[in-house]
Amino acid sequence: YNEYKSYLRMESGKDRNTKRRKEKNRASKLVLKFDETKRTEYLTGFRKRRKERQERAKQEQAKLIKEARASLKKKEREKKKKKLEKIMASFQDSINKDEDGLSVLEKEKEVFESDETTVTVAALDFT
Repeated sequence: YNEYKSYLRMESGKDRNTKRRKEKNRASKLVLKFDETKRTEYLTGFRKRRKERQERAKQEQAKLIKEARASLKKKEREKKKKKLEKIMASFQDSINKDEDGLSVLEKEKEVFESDETTVTVAALDFT
């Protein structure tokens, strides 16, 4: 039986008794060194980092709100400017002279005179 067993070992090419583990190349291996202060800072810094994230988020929100307000103000300014331009255009149209040589304001005005004052009333339509 022992002869058969040794024959099987030879056939497989490996002798279980002579099998050695491959030596590790310890010289080229990566060596990790822990910095205890950095480790402690990491482990105790969760609250600090969370606060920093929250602060950044608040600043970002404030920035977005500020930009939104600025854009709303700009839109309102443009709307008012367009409305004023429209009013001025209609006012210029009402001032323009007719074929009679009189403006629309001069045709529709009423003059009230008293002893010391003269009041002129004209109807303007700015719609």
